[in-house]
Amino acid sequence: MAKKRSTTGKEPAINRSQAIRDYIVQHPDMPPKAIRQALIEQGIDVSYGLVGVVKYGGKKPRKAAAAARATRRRNVSLTADDLMRVKKLSDSLGGLEQLRKAIEVLLELR
Repeated sequence: MAKKRSTTGKEPAINRSQAIRDYIVQHPDMPPKAIRQALIEQGIDVSYGLVGVVKYGGKKPRKAAAAARATRRRNVSLTADDLMRVKKLSDSLGGLEQLRKAIEVLLELR
C-alpha cells in the first residue's frame, strides 16, 4: 500500500490525483503536459505518468484486451469434420501417441 505523505506545515496533504481530476473537469481538452505544467504553477508537483493515468484511465484497456483474448479462447469449437481430419492424421502418424509427440515438437518450435 502507498505511504501517505506527511505534512510539515499547517496545510493538509494535497491529493494529487484529485487535483488532476479537478483540473481536467475545468480544462477537458488539455494534454497531460499542459495539465502538469499548470499544476506545478499552482504548487502541486505531479508527474506526466500520473496525469496520463488519471486522465486516460490506466489499466482499463489491458483488462478489456485480456477479456477479449479469453473470449476468443472459449469460442473455439470443433466440428465433426475437424475431428475426422485429426483422426486421419493420427492414423497416418501411427496412432495417438505419435500425434501427441508431433504436437509437443510443434509447441517447442514456437
